[in-house]
Amino acid sequence: MIMEILSRTTPFIITAMCLERYVAICLPLRHADISTLRTTLAGILFIWALSSLYVIIDLFIFTTIAPPSYYAEETFCRYEILLLTEWHTYMRAILSNLEFVVIGIIVVFCYIKIMSAAKAASGDNKKSSSKAQKTLLLHTMQLLLCNGLFELE
Repeated sequence: MIMEILSRTTPFIITAMCLERYVAICLPLRHADISTLRTTLAGILFIWALSSLYVIIDLFIFTTIAPPSYYAEETFCRYEILLLTEWHTYMRAILSNLEFVVIGIIVVFCYIKIMSAAKAASGDNKKSSSKAQKTLLLHTMQLLLCNGLFELE
């Protein structure tokens, strides 16, 4: 369950990094006011709480659905043993895909704004806007890997 929480935090951390870069580049005069230790700690706490919510819901559903005989069965220790019903598996898939779409929209929005600000600031200097594009590709690839689109099964 701890590994599930940790793997759930990764896309949220990528999103937080994108939002921090957006504030640093597009709102440089407000960056010191927005990116404080207090807001960083609040963001980390929010990410952990949101990631833990999935596990708590899965555990609650599992304990209400699982028959007592299921606890005595021998099985491999993996998270999927908590998903006993088909609707629960579908629910998790729908929530994960919805989360992926929302995070993807946030990442794309941030980096469109960052690239337009970098192009406006750099003028003829294409190296600066190229760096923003490469960062966008890196975070997009990380997000795709987090969602398991490149999983080998």
